[in-house]
Amino acid sequence: MTLNTTFKVDLVGPATTAAIAGTLGAAGWYTSAATVSLSAASSNGTTTTIAYRIDGGTWASYASPVTVGEGRHVLAYQASDPSGAIEPLRSANINVDTTAPTIDFAAGTITIPTGGYISWTGSDAGSGIVSYAVSVDSGAFESLGMKTSLNGAWADGQHTAVVKGRDAAGNEATKTMTFLVDKNSPAQVGPIPTISEAILGMPILMIGVSLILGMAGVGLGVRRARRAKKSEDDTDRQIDDYLDEIDQDLDII
Repeated sequence: MTLNTTFKVDLVGPATTAAIAGTLGAAGWYTSAATVSLSAASSNGTTTTIAYRIDGGTWASYASPVTVGEGRHVLAYQASDPSGAIEPLRSANINVDTTAPTIDFAAGTITIPTGGYISWTGSDAGSGIVSYAVSVDSGAFESLGMKTSLNGAWADGQHTAVVKGRDAAGNEATKTMTFLVDKNSPAQVGPIPTISEAILGMPILMIGVSLILGMAGVGLGVRRARRAKKSEDDTDRQIDDYLDEIDQDLDII
């Protein structure tokens, strides 16, 4: 008696596709909550099961789209089918920053001397602030990079400045300050540079110090060479004097 059996060999495991929906900002950040949809297909056409977890948390079975909120997140997911085939572990980085930066400065009217400066602080707990720009008296915005101060030749009297901060995700915030320029106001102490400004300034300082040390080294080398040459000349003179004395003694004999 002959028995015929039909069977399938599943050499290829299931594969999962992740689709992320949301408002995509700058540098790969989402500026709205992100919704993740997972779908998997098996090579043998059987029903697949998808397991997922967020930020190393507890594994869960995927049943419907998952919403990811504020912060930096890692979504891990993996599908399997009834034959026991399991796809390699997959992951996706999902960064969400829906909050604009915060800008602060002294309350009330700020008084500065002629030729003085205005300053502010900024913070952003999400993607981080990447730039500032300032508009004074409705003028064009001036890009300042990461500087948190601005000085100018403003006339005596009251002025307004709009400070705009932008984070890495592309969120922007503005805040308006009022300041008064008074030629009789005490002189200001120069603004303390931010950490990023200090770091940016270090290479220039280091180059200057290196040049000074290099020139000092050259000067020291020249001085040592001159001293060595002088010592050598003195030794040669002493030898010549000694030989002259010997010649004189021989002449006497």
